[in-house]
Amino acid sequence: MSKAKEKEKKLTLNDFIAKAKQKEKDKLSFKDVNTKAGLITMQKLDDKKLLNLMDQIEECDTMQEMVEVYKEVIYESVPILQKKELSEEFKLVEPYDVVTQVFKIDEIVDLAVRIIEIHGLNDIGEDLKN
Repeated sequence: MSKAKEKEKKLTLNDFIAKAKQKEKDKLSFKDVNTKAGLITMQKLDDKKLLNLMDQIEECDTMQEMVEVYKEVIYESVPILQKKELSEEFKLVEPYDVVTQVFKIDEIVDLAVRIIEIHGLNDIGEDLKN
């Protein structure tokens, strides 16, 4: 069957069930992301958290505000940054501050945009780069 025909295929109940199961499986999967900082393993955010963060990004008036939200995007997506040892090592009060402790500003922007793109929001990721 050609790709055009596959796209025209009417979805069945089983297709919807399979799609829902795949979405659930994807939540638990990890992906290695190439960034300016190097190869970083991330986990997809759940839809509610992602949309909440995207709303926060939309409300930002300054780059400083945007980087604060980016720190949360990165922290929530990169499990290794959530390790207690990191915040203890640097005596951090706020958990998201580990992001600025580890990464330079350009790396934060690059990584956050890559994470957003991996979630399938490529157009928004491109807008955020500019």
